[in-house]
Amino acid sequence: MTKTQLIECFHQYRWAEIWQQVRSEADDDFFIVLRACLLAAWWQEPEEAEKLLTHITPQNTSELIFFIALTKTCLGDAKAAPRAINALKESNAPRWMGEWLALEYAGRTADYIGQARMLTKIMKQKMSPVDWCYVACLQSLENPLADTKPLRKWLGKQSNLSPMAQILGVRIGLYSDESASDILHKIPSGSCAYAPALYRLTYLLPRQGLIRETIQTFDVVAKTGQIDKPLIGSWLSLCISHADGWDDFPARVNYIATLVPANLRMHGVISSYLLIHHWVNGRYKEAYELVKRFHGFLDLQPNDSDRMNSIFFRYILNLAVAWQQNAELYNQTNANSSLTVIGESHSLSSSNTNFDWKNERIKATSRFVMGVKMHHLSSCAISTFKTCVEAHIESIPYTHHLLFTIGEIDCRPDEGIWQVHQKKGIPLVTLIKDTVNGYLQELTKLLANKPYASITLQGVPAPGYKLEGKNDPGDKAEFLNMIRDVNGELKLGAFQRRWSFLDVYSATTTEEGLGNGDWHLDAYHLKPVFYTQAEKWLLTSN
Repeated sequence: MTKTQLIECFHQYRWAEIWQQVRSEADDDFFIVLRACLLAAWWQEPEEAEKLLTHITPQNTSELIFFIALTKTCLGDAKAAPRAINALKESNAPRWMGEWLALEYAGRTADYIGQARMLTKIMKQKMSPVDWCYVACLQSLENPLADTKPLRKWLGKQSNLSPMAQILGVRIGLYSDESASDILHKIPSGSCAYAPALYRLTYLLPRQGLIRETIQTFDVVAKTGQIDKPLIGSWLSLCISHADGWDDFPARVNYIATLVPANLRMHGVISSYLLIHHWVNGRYKEAYELVKRFHGFLDLQPNDSDRMNSIFFRYILNLAVAWQQNAELYNQTNANSSLTVIGESHSLSSSNTNFDWKNERIKATSRFVMGVKMHHLSSCAISTFKTCVEAHIESIPYTHHLLFTIGEIDCRPDEGIWQVHQKKGIPLVTLIKDTVNGYLQELTKLLANKPYASITLQGVPAPGYKLEGKNDPGDKAEFLNMIRDVNGELKLGAFQRRWSFLDVYSATTTEEGLGNGDWHLDAYHLKPVFYTQAEKWLLTSN
């Protein structure tokens, strides 16, 4: 493509086409800075973007001024856009460049009222609305907590909205979910807005419980190439948590690998999902080869967008070491019953192990749901998490024993029950009862009239991390008591339903409520070998 064609694609949000043109190494400064801009604005790869900017020869062309300033703005440089806007005026650059920077700068600095005013001013100068204005606004609203009221008020007054304007309307909540879905489905495949419309649909469909349709939409939008780092995370998290995405999961990861930037961070991120898949399927050699290939990912400083991936990568690595040290746990073939473990990362520790359970020799298998909390099931709203748990339950034979490992994420110092208590002042006793009881009521509903061999709730381990830094809850004693009390409510709820309770808290705690180090694999998870002793901690109602 020529420079003019690339800029036209940039206006029209056809960024996947631009990426295919600029992703490889190039000597031309324009191609380098455009690549840096997409790395910062689209792929959320700040380190790679910053490295590229150091290779740019200082020039005063309007295109370089604009794209360098936009890149730096996305990287958090609050001074880049104002400086560039003045420079662009002095150089008689096309007006759209300064206006785009002004719109993005306003959104990224939380000047949402000012952003709406700019749109009014820009539109008065045009014969008709310009789609790049809507693209700039969409890009500026990366923060999910952005105040969209000013934009919503402004856009609600406009008529004859273009497809791109409608997509912005969906993002800022101008329409109900049902109306938004109808709008997005009607955007034709030949439109420049088609791929962005599919992108938005992937956020709407899960809220309606339409998981199969969501996965299909993810697959289609991926084929357009218009997929970024957050969407990749959502796509792979859903596919690895639901049966409809499980079988073809490796093919999806391999396809994504052809789209993303060819650097260690991005490939470490997508490999972390594939490691989970390999582990659950017992493909230990493949997991080992993947770890060996991208082990350097663990040496990178995690950022907010890939911190979770780094944790999972290291967790599966630790599980693989435990597998090597306790091969007999996995190699025995004398199991005469099955235990299906449903939950988040804690469901992986026992995956494919053999141990005694309720006077039987069982083999444990994992049904993984990324990030599921008790809160997700206790909420009345439809959610991806609830739908995935339900789908797993529906697919499990009644001859199996069930173990639920949900609740530890609710009990962390930086999220869940503790953070709600801190921010909203709701008493812990109220939050604990409401969260645990809501979770158990939903499980009771999902398990009704399903005669499984047995049902067990796994408690929350005592924390194996130090209560400092980001994990400092403030009142340490009250925080540790919260974890104790959550376990008490889980045990009580299990007994009331004639279920069993696996008391991992008692197995892992000191008198103070911290982890005793006996059974922790890492700061959060249990060693697989713990389950060989699980019957010691398996409690049933009298």
